[in-house]
Amino acid sequence: MSSNYLDQYYNLFSNNKRQHLNPLTKDKNYLMRFHTFLPYSYSKEQNSFSLVYSNSSQPMNLITPNGSSKLKKNQFTILNPKTDWEFVASQEERIDILSFILSEEIMSKFSFCTNSSETKLLDTPFDTAKYDSFFIETMYKADHSESGRFLKQLYAISNTSTYQLMNPDEIVFELLGILYKEQSQYNTRIENIRGKKQSTKREIFKRILIAFEYINDNFEGKKINIDELALTSGLSEYHLYSSFKAIYKKTPHQYLNHLRMKKAKQYLDSGKMTISEVSDRLQFPDLASFSKLFKKTYGVAPSKLIYS
Repeated sequence: MSSNYLDQYYNLFSNNKRQHLNPLTKDKNYLMRFHTFLPYSYSKEQNSFSLVYSNSSQPMNLITPNGSSKLKKNQFTILNPKTDWEFVASQEERIDILSFILSEEIMSKFSFCTNSSETKLLDTPFDTAKYDSFFIETMYKADHSESGRFLKQLYAISNTSTYQLMNPDEIVFELLGILYKEQSQYNTRIENIRGKKQSTKREIFKRILIAFEYINDNFEGKKINIDELALTSGLSEYHLYSSFKAIYKKTPHQYLNHLRMKKAKQYLDSGKMTISEVSDRLQFPDLASFSKLFKKTYGVAPSKLIYS
């Protein structure tokens, strides 16, 4: 239960609990857990990598030089070094947070290890390399990425006695490895977006990510069309269509049907729902169109699967 951290701030690196959040110390690493009031928190000139996962019922306001946004329940955000940030939360609501604040030293070691040859790693194993602001700063829904699922699992473990026996360095290494692999894929996809300025491409990707997450959150029980996705992401219909296809190699509708077919097979394999119930659940207009797409996807009619 989160009550382990009720009105407490706990840092796994130093293995101590405090009732008050002290100012961050430069060049120190933090893996924080708390479930308490946080009216205001900031990082200025820390040159640290920060990641914050929220399980709070109330959103927190995140203010950076690029603007203001809200961190909601089951979301996490990444903040690169040299990004000054401020979190503002209600003084009347406790917030439930898992956060990493990692020093320039640990990030430069990570950068060296991920960008060096095996020979160099053997010849100069304790060298460092300047960390580039590689990660994309935005709000991510935890359910739709490996890094998010890792954070959710770590959050759950943090509410048990096992957590205090874990090694914070190894947790950081695991998280950074997952993030690096994931964000490398994102950056590769960004290069497929039409445009010259990297900042513009990243902004388009952030908006496409909103549409991607919206489809994942709502493909069951809700009809989704391109107009709705355009409004949700803040992109025109054609811009959304072309950019989504460039990034994910599928149009929004194709990706929607991909999710529906994957879920349909899970439902039919379970044997707990009829074909008609699955078709209705996944918002197909009729049973014939559902069966046609299912056969096109899996090579057999749903009736063959359910009665085999």
